[in-house]
Amino acid sequence: MNEQLAAVDLGSNSFRLSIGRLNSAQPEGPIDIVLRLHEPVHLAQGLNSKGELDDAAIGRATKVLRLFRKHLKNLPSDRILAVATNTFRIAKNANTILKEAEQALGHPIEIISGLDEARLIYKGVSYGLKPSNSNRLIIDIGGGSTEVVLGHGTEPLVANSLALGCATLSQRFFPNAKINATRLELAQLAAQQQFKTIAAAYKKHTWATAYGSSGTAKGVSAILQHKGWAKGPITESGLNRLRQQLIRDKKVAVENLPGIKPTRVPVLPGGLAILLAAFQAFDLTELAIGDGALRQGVLCELQHSLCQSAT
Repeated sequence: MNEQLAAVDLGSNSFRLSIGRLNSAQPEGPIDIVLRLHEPVHLAQGLNSKGELDDAAIGRATKVLRLFRKHLKNLPSDRILAVATNTFRIAKNANTILKEAEQALGHPIEIISGLDEARLIYKGVSYGLKPSNSNRLIIDIGGGSTEVVLGHGTEPLVANSLALGCATLSQRFFPNAKINATRLELAQLAAQQQFKTIAAAYKKHTWATAYGSSGTAKGVSAILQHKGWAKGPITESGLNRLRQQLIRDKKVAVENLPGIKPTRVPVLPGGLAILLAAFQAFDLTELAIGDGALRQGVLCELQHSLCQSAT
């Protein structure tokens, strides 16, 4: 008999739901994903000058969570794990919002720490990769935070979470959606300053491959592929060509960026600045794309917990 379990990820830019199926004959084996939902909420953009989420953002969040609830109604509560990330961590009215979010979802939500988020991201990305005897570096650029994890196999060795996201950086340096060389440079410098605080710990190690996960890396990769600026992994030359395109257009011109999703338009300049800064901070030559990330890591965590309780 097959059994289902669900992961809910309340990110700073998007909310995501994944429902997977376990095979009772091999409960610790591969998880078959039967449903994926990805809904843009732009939660981080709702933080006001007091550091509180405004009513509009809360409304967008609860609307999506009510949608998710319909897909979770037949699952036992011990087979659902919902986690909230950076915007919930920093919002001054997080406790109030959490109650409304839990009521909309119909299930408890855990606000996880940045380090827990990094650990789960590493687990999720590793799940989709072939076994390797070499270290891996994983960079996950979210809406409100960036997680950088160096690990071996399925275990992280060095992990950090920075309050640096594609949504928050875009909002800070490109508030009116206008792009120029100076703004991009300032955004990249801001990201570099944060990466510099952690880079030395990673450079003590070596890694065979660096992976980018989540929306920013996948979105930028899609643009580079469609433009013919990259044939595989993200490269620095491809990022610089994208940078020049944005400067020429003075905005994110969708007609000149085949492959971009509408939801990525407002956060692309901030995400690009973070990627450029990461290449410099970690001396990267290329960045492969890793599937999985936080949702898959949450599913793996839930799977392990269920298997442990069954023994």
